[in-house]
Amino acid sequence: MSDTIPRFKDWQKRLVSESNIMGGQTVFPNTRLTVRRVASMLERGSVQRSC
Repeated sequence: MSDTIPRFKDWQKRLVSESNIMGGQTVFPNTRLTVRRVASMLERGSVQRSC
């Protein structure tokens, strides 16, 4: 667990949030896949977590 927070913070720095991409929603780099969409899919069980 001790390495989880630093890994998350490193991953979080790579996310993109720009007003001209998906209305300013946070997305994964070089995609139109929003963090909100992935979280929704995880919540519904549509995808399996790999962590």
